[in-house]
Amino acid sequence: CGDGAVANLLIETFNELVKVTGIDYDLRAIRWAKTFSKDPENFICGDIKDLNSVTYESASLIEVFEHIPPAEAVIFVENIAMSLKEGANLIVTVPTTEVPLTPKHYRHFDFKTLQTCFQPHFKVVDKFAFVKTNAVTRNLSKLSSNKYWYFESQFLSRYLVGTYSKKHKEINGCARICIASNAAQS
Repeated sequence: CGDGAVANLLIETFNELVKVTGIDYDLRAIRWAKTFSKDPENFICGDIKDLNSVTYESASLIEVFEHIPPAEAVIFVENIAMSLKEGANLIVTVPTTEVPLTPKHYRHFDFKTLQTCFQPHFKVVDKFAFVKTNAVTRNLSKLSSNKYWYFESQFLSRYLVGTYSKKHKEINGCARICIASNAAQS
């Protein structure tokens, strides 16, 4: 769960409706997530392989899978599948091959390589690319934020979020891809 941003948003939004659990093996990340959470007990420092079997009804890997060494990816996906109930939803977002690798990332993905990693444990039901940049969005981002200043306006935020969140069938020009899948039958 990293710093818990997504998990804490879910806790704040749906706390009465669902139980959210954030898991990360980095104790510093878990401490950070707990610091800003209304429910700090919802965060676990541990390895995904230590999760109980058939426990969770859904899961998300938001900008996580690119941090998993390729040699460990198969067992990582198997462990996620074992922790999910049959038919459970899994959402995965990762950087596309359009984006250069950064030091903390082992690899970036296209649709085919990402789907291959999650088969045969998951059935992909949707896939799309997002965060498409163009000259306008690049220049607006540079103008609004750099090492000297940060400028934010409601109009600019709405425009950039609206542009970046549009779904695309191809990865061309997009920084991220998403697959939505269901846990396969055991």
